[in-house]
Amino acid sequence: MKHQAKMGRINQRGAILITLIVSMVIMASAVGWMLSYSTTSSYGELLANRQLKAYYIAETGVNYARSLFNTDPNSPGYTNGPFNTPTGTTFTLSNGQFTVRTYDKVGDNKRLIIESTGVVQSGWLTARQLVIRDIAKAAVSGSTMVGEDPIAFNAVDPAAEALDPIWTPVTETVAVSETGELQFQGNESAIILNPQAIDLSTAWETNGGLLSYFLQVKIDITKLAPGKYYMMGLSFRIHPHASGSPTMDSYGVSFYRFQGDNCNFDWCTNSGFVGGIRNDTTHLPHDVRVYAVLWKKINGVYTLLASAPIVDASYGVASFVTNDWILAQWTSLFVRVNEKFISGTSGPSRNYITAYVQSPALYPDGTINWNFNNFKKITWTYINTAAVAAGSTSTEIRDDAFPSSGYPCITSACPPEFGVHGFYDSTGSGTQLFDDFGTIIQGMGGGGVQG
Repeated sequence: MKHQAKMGRINQRGAILITLIVSMVIMASAVGWMLSYSTTSSYGELLANRQLKAYYIAETGVNYARSLFNTDPNSPGYTNGPFNTPTGTTFTLSNGQFTVRTYDKVGDNKRLIIESTGVVQSGWLTARQLVIRDIAKAAVSGSTMVGEDPIAFNAVDPAAEALDPIWTPVTETVAVSETGELQFQGNESAIILNPQAIDLSTAWETNGGLLSYFLQVKIDITKLAPGKYYMMGLSFRIHPHASGSPTMDSYGVSFYRFQGDNCNFDWCTNSGFVGGIRNDTTHLPHDVRVYAVLWKKINGVYTLLASAPIVDASYGVASFVTNDWILAQWTSLFVRVNEKFISGTSGPSRNYITAYVQSPALYPDGTINWNFNNFKKITWTYINTAAVAAGSTSTEIRDDAFPSSGYPCITSACPPEFGVHGFYDSTGSGTQLFDDFGTIIQGMGGGGVQG
């Protein structure tokens, strides 16, 4: 009996020991899996960032080849471009390198093929990105991907980084500093992208006669005082109201606020602003809240298409401080403009517009990110659209007013297409209100979707 009891205790100890061993193995496996997952995620972020940098450097190679291309059909460099070698030519920069090769398109010597591979290496992590451009030789000029401070190259020394002058102030209250910052004076201003800075004509042709793109910019409202009245954001589909007219029509997506009725600046009392946005207090009450607004300007009159208060905690871009709503410094604003044919594969087209925001806590000043899964999509209330009943809500606005026009513009002036605008209630003095402008053009490669 004692022997059996002793054996029972031994069996129990053995069972406990086996259980402990199995538990330790399971825990070790779980810890290993978590470490592996965490490490893989970290490596994924690192590789993704390097891949994006490699893409920008590859685009720089494309831009450099374009800048050296001689558009004179009688010049020696017209055939096959400036870098017609089997392996291309490699240039080393401070943050990586690119190898660029050019040649005529097979069967069409009026088009130039540019292949550029960007390489970014840090330790054992190397990222490569190949960018290929098929461009009409008559349209070779400018760049194909733009950030606020793009890398440009001196034609004599390609390793010498220099500012690419991409901005055109359209009011005297904006200046571009030597470091590329947009400096504002007064209380209203607008800038547009130089039409030559990006090959929208080729994008339009490649995309089947449609022009779609993504835009982003960061906005700092905190530099305005008192900051009760403002409308600041992105302008797009910018074009002359009529041929030769200095008046520009456009869409706009803005952060908007009117706290009261005492805004008496010129922009506040302008008839087009008063008749369109200012007096629409049904959809834009003159209270302490911050709104996102989508509008269109036709011959100077601003018409509100949709609005949305963005003080909801789900957006995470505004805080209630001392009985006041304050937009976070350097809040990101994004817009996607997706043009589609209304029916079939040609004919009239329609713009499908989506806007997003993101707080600087996730994307601080100095970063440009295109991960739309992390952006906060704005849910709009429709006001005036031909395609959707007023009062309904949606994250996508449809409007027919401004289809892409003026393309291709190889022999004529291209429309400016997009930029930024600022209306505010203080007098700037060399103030920077925008940063980290970026765009991806559909049909140019490197990003964008058509859905």
